[in-house]
Amino acid sequence: MPDPGRPYLPAFARIPPPRIAGDALVLCVGSRGVVRADGSKGSVTLMSEDGLTSLATLSDGVEVEIVAWRPRRAGGTMYCVRQTSGVAEGWVAAVSLRPHPIPARQKPTPARPKPPVQSKASVSKASVAKASVAKASMAAAKSAKRPAKSRAAL
Repeated sequence: MPDPGRPYLPAFARIPPPRIAGDALVLCVGSRGVVRADGSKGSVTLMSEDGLTSLATLSDGVEVEIVAWRPRRAGGTMYCVRQTSGVAEGWVAAVSLRPHPIPARQKPTPARPKPPVQSKASVSKASVAKASVAKASMAAAKSAKRPAKSRAAL
């Protein structure tokens, strides 16, 4: 039994918007794509923003850069594309594009091996003797440069 203090409002069924086949493709602005022509023509027509004026045609497989996009409920998503050579720019339907194929990773070239580092065990006795003589002579030179301080001065 409904509550007499509240008006009765029927629940409306939510109907999702219709999805158009082929509209599942999503391309980012700034990314690259490839023109995909349908089987009959072999080319795609670039249209003006309003879709009434033909601007140019691109053959199948031409690489393009995505400049902008516009969702359309009735006709599917439209993408503004620019040919990578900069010759033509216009709007095409999402079904006329495919993502740019990702190039296969190249195997890294092996780096040149570094020269072996001498370990402490391989250092000769002669080089150790030269280093200890050099340290002793530096210490003697430092002590000769310092004047002796008398206790009276402190």
